[in-house]
Amino acid sequence: DLPGGYLEDGEHPETGALREVLEETGLKVRITAFGGIYMDTYGASGVSTLNVFYEAEVAGEIPDTLTAKDDVAELAWFDPEDLPLEEFSFENGKQAIADWLSRRSG
Repeated sequence: DLPGGYLEDGEHPETGALREVLEETGLKVRITAFGGIYMDTYGASGVSTLNVFYEAEVAGEIPDTLTAKDDVAELAWFDPEDLPLEEFSFENGKQAIADWLSRRSG
C-alpha cells in the first residue's frame, strides 16, 4: 500500500502526509501536487474514512537500501506501470493510483 495514517489533533493533511512518509519509510519528501480526496471504509466495523492523497518526491539523498519503519512490513520501488495494485489493501489507494496513472498518460 501507500504510506499513510491518521492525522494528529489539529494537524494539517500535508503535514500529516510528510510525517507518515518519514515514520514509515525514513524518507523526507516534499509535496509536488495534490492527488485527490477519496472516501473509503476501514476495519471490520466499516468506519468511514476521508483519504487525502498527494504526489511527492524524495527531498535529499535516496539511501542505497530502503528500511521499513513503524508499522511497515516491507518497502520497494516500482515503475508506475508495474505497481501491484491487486495487492493493495485499500480501495481508495487503488483508485488514487489509477487516477494518477490516467493523468500521467492523458
